[in-house]
Amino acid sequence: MFYLYKVNDLVRVPATFFGNPLEDAVALAIKEKYVGKVISEEVGIVLQVLDVQASEEGKVPIGQGATYHEATFTLLTYRPLEREIIEGEVVAVEEYGIHVRIGPIEGVAHQSQLMDDYVDYDARAGRYVGRNTKKTIERGDLVRARIITISMHEGDASDVKVNLTLRQPGLGSLQWLDTEREAAKAKGEQH
Repeated sequence: MFYLYKVNDLVRVPATFFGNPLEDAVALAIKEKYVGKVISEEVGIVLQVLDVQASEEGKVPIGQGATYHEATFTLLTYRPLEREIIEGEVVAVEEYGIHVRIGPIEGVAHQSQLMDDYVDYDARAGRYVGRNTKKTIERGDLVRARIITISMHEGDASDVKVNLTLRQPGLGSLQWLDTEREAAKAKGEQH
């Protein structure tokens, strides 16, 4: 889920940013400090800094090539939630499973979590095929999945790990779901 957080912070503006207007220099310093980072598990991954307001007066500690300014700003963040249902694009198909882009990160669904059928990995075509259903899943497919586990710690956003399942009712390739819905609708009209 995406969130907005209002933050007050004492921001270090390095001398290399001094040629910029104050608000721009402070915004650059804040972005450098926060964007692409996990602040905490509760806040999630910082995607963008918005609405920066900085105090005109700064403090210059002796021996440092920087000023410090009180600032108020808004952080746009993304935090995946366990049991959350997401939709995303399959961006990679590997022998062990698929990678799905969800917001600013990728989740992974192990091959055992792709469908309620045994699956075979077709390396040549770069896809999985259900043995009985013949359903396929490949790069570029849009899928609906449930987040089953998350590993997220303070630090770089690239360290966030999200595991997914597509095996529950109402989950899977959006193409499969549309086909199933149309078939159920047609069956209902025949009775």
